[in-house]
Amino acid sequence: MAKKPAESGAFHDLMEKLFREIDQVAIRADVAALRKAKPEMSREQLAELLTKRAATRVATVGAAAGIPGGALGVLAMGPDIFNLVLQQSRLVLSIAFLYDHPPNLQQRFGEVLATLAVSSGASAGSRGARF
Repeated sequence: MAKKPAESGAFHDLMEKLFREIDQVAIRADVAALRKAKPEMSREQLAELLTKRAATRVATVGAAAGIPGGALGVLAMGPDIFNLVLQQSRLVLSIAFLYDHPPNLQQRFGEVLATLAVSSGASAGSRGARF
């Protein structure tokens, strides 16, 4: 059976490698530690806290990547988008572990593609306007 276009090629291989290299054991341990440290918080509240933390990490790197402006700013989009994908993947895994759901590579791949589509368009648009 032939692979679907989204499931083939170097991009898919890179994303799959990224997902496999994310330390799932450490993420699971971080979620367990967070649950233990904040037993008064519901899963929804903990998911919101995890989301805010991830957003802060993404915003910090994004702000630093946007400092150069111009052509250098466009070059900085690569690491910025890679960080976004990494943080998004870690967040999805954290929330999956928070709700006791095992991670699913195919579902996460679809989520990452959607994230890349939105972030690339928004990032390129804002950087293009500054250029």
